[in-house]
Formats: sequence, C-alpha cells, structure tokens
Amino acid sequence: MTVSMPGFATMTKPSLKITAGTTVALDIKLVVGDQTTTINVTSDAATVSVDSDSNASSTIIKGADLDALSDDPDELSAELTALAGPSSGPNGGQIYVDGFTGGQLPPKSSIREIRINQNPFSAEYDKLGYGRIEVFTKPGTDKFHGSLSTQGDTKALNTSNPFLGGTNAQPSYYTFFLLGNITGPLTKTSSFSVAVSRRSIQQNAIINPTGFFASSATSTTLCNPGDLTCNSFPFPASARAVLQPQLRQDLSPRFDFAFGAKNVLTARYQYEGGNTRTPASGPTPSRPPAPTSAATKTPSRFRTRRRSAPKIVNETRFEYQRADSNQTALSSLPALIVQGIFTGGGSNGQNSNSVSTHIEIQNYTSIAMTTHFMRFGGRLRTTGESLTSNAARTARSSTPTCWTLAPILE
Repeated sequence: MTVSMPGFATMTKPSLKITAGTTVALDIKLVVGDQTTTINVTSDAATVSVDSDSNASSTIIKGADLDALSDDPDELSAELTALAGPSSGPNGGQIYVDGFTGGQLPPKSSIREIRINQNPFSAEYDKLGYGRIEVFTKPGTDKFHGSLSTQGDTKALNTSNPFLGGTNAQPSYYTFFLLGNITGPLTKTSSFSVAVSRRSIQQNAIINPTGFFASSATSTTLCNPGDLTCNSFPFPASARAVLQPQLRQDLSPRFDFAFGAKNVLTARYQYEGGNTRTPASGPTPSRPPAPTSAATKTPSRFRTRRRSAPKIVNETRFEYQRADSNQTALSSLPALIVQGIFTGGGSNGQNSNSVSTHIEIQNYTSIAMTTHFMRFGGRLRTTGESLTSNAARTARSSTPTCWTLAPILE
C-alpha cells in the first residue's frame, strides 16, 4: 500500500497480507515532506549599458497621452522641451521631424507619436541625445477620416485695464485657434493626410500714463521737458493701448506611395507663415507705429524605403527647406527712452530681409543579424543664408554657406 499527500512524504507499506473474512486496520502517519528552493547567484557585477532599452528617461508619447498635450505648436514645443529635461550642450535639445532637424512642429493632428531621449548614444545624430525630441507624422489611411476643432475666447468676456480710463478706450482683444485634418486613400497603393492650423491672437500693449501730460485733452504729443506750464492734460485714454496682433498658420500635407512589396515613397510638404507687430512699450512725442515682421517657412521632405532582403532595409531621405523673414518699419522717427519708465519707437526706418535655404540628404542601411543589429550610412547637409538690410541708409547683404558630411556606423 502506498499513501501520498501534497506537502508530505510518501509512505509505503510493502508485503501487506489480508486474508479472506478479516479486517485489517492501519494507523498511517505521514511525515512533513522536504521543501526544495533553488537560488541562482551570478558573479557578474552591475554594468553600464548603452542599449536604448536601459535608458530610464526614454519616453514615447502617443494616443491619449498625446491628446493631453497642448494643441498650440509653441506651447507644445515648450511642454516637450520640459519633458526632455536638460540637454548635453549649450544650445538646448534638438527637435527632429521625420528624421530632419531645423523644422517647426507640425499641427498636432498630423503627429503619430513623439519619442524623447530614445537613444542618446546613437551615431545617427549630430550630438549626444539628452534632450532630443523625435516627432513622427501620421501616414494616410485606407478609409476617409477627418476632424475639426476650434478654441478661443471672445472679447465679451474680457475686462478693461484701469490705466485706460474705461472699457470704450481699449481695443478688443481675443484669441482664435483652428485645428483640423483629413486623411484617406488616393488609390489602392497610395494614401494622403492633410493637417491645417491657424492661430490668431489680438492683444494690446498697455501704456501706463502716470506722470505724462499732453499739450491738450485730445493730443498725443507729450509736453516738452522742463515746460512747467504744460501739465494740465493727462495723456488721453484713447491712446493708452497699442494693438499688437499675431498670426500663425500651418499647412502640412503628406502622401505615401507603395511600389510593389518592397518599395515605399513618402512625400511631405509643410507651409508655415505668420506675422507679428512689435509692441510699443510706452508713449513717444509723436507715437510712431511699431515695426512689423513676417516670416514664412516651406520645408519639403521625401523618403524612400526599400527592402533588399528579409533582414536588410535601405532608407533614403531628402529635404529642401526655405525660410523667408522680413521686417518692415512703419516709421522713421527716432526712439525715446526714459530709463525705468518706458521705451518707444526706435525702428529708425530700418527694413531687413533674410532668406535661408537648407538641403539635406541621408542614406541608411539596416541589417538584422541573429544576435546583433547593424546600421550604417551617411548624411550630407548644406545651409545657406542671404541677409539684406538698409541700416545706416546703406544696403548690406551677405550669403554665408555651410557644408557638412558625416559618415555613420553603429
């Protein structure tokens, strides 16, 4: 007879004889069984690894986490910079959009995911990757989708400023933000995605008129210094607010084409334009208008992927970017500066224009081996800039150009 129970030692009674017509009673006592525990102890000490999986500060933002961030491109850039933390160099972290530097963030509706501090030691990038932000845009889909949202505030909810002498003296100020996207198929082997955003900020630069007097009740001409007889009329309330509008708009289309089972071509274009009127921070004798500035940026990017073998992928990227920025002075009157009180004017009739071009070509080959992964390639980059200004009544221009060639192996 054999008796067993989990957690106890098995008891076996051999040669048990039972004759016919008899009853045999057995008193069985099971002993607690031995417990076996195996502990593996390794002699390897703690080591530092450059593997991206060992990077504790690596973050991937997509889906609901991406929706929680700001829709405004400027605010989104500030939030991502804060999440990335301090960088390794004096110029701060870098933002890459689809593998390229120097571009502005696209509308959030066209972003697929954001990677922060993914691989700080990768040879693919210019410098150590602490503070690096990589943004990847969405490809097209096989069905049509779209969204449209607006944000803003109305002037009916605004309050006036006590320096202006009443609500009627202040120009209306408000904010309006529009964000939308649409995506869908073009053919059976191609798709598209288009995102657009427009942000309009109408705000005011408020002038504190304390201690300033005008020559009459409706005049914006200040009293001359030392004229003690001209101190009866405060600076008029109707001129104590200067309109300071800001406008920014983005358009970002993307097209994806598949050629067979091994080749993919992606083309993306982004237009960014805007203008800003520099605020006047105080009154001047004739209150010259503030200078205005406008800027447009149009990067175009192309990327091809070819699978030469099941474990080999070759990727070629090309970018052409042009940025045009100009500043126009609306007055040639001199500046008036009262230390600690206000600064006004100062445009001095200077007009300037800046045109910069950026061309970049990248080629990478990735090979997946049994226990290793190899990636090699190179990057060719050229940047040119043309500056023109009529400072000191003389036109000045310069056209510096910079070339960079970097082989990559990791």
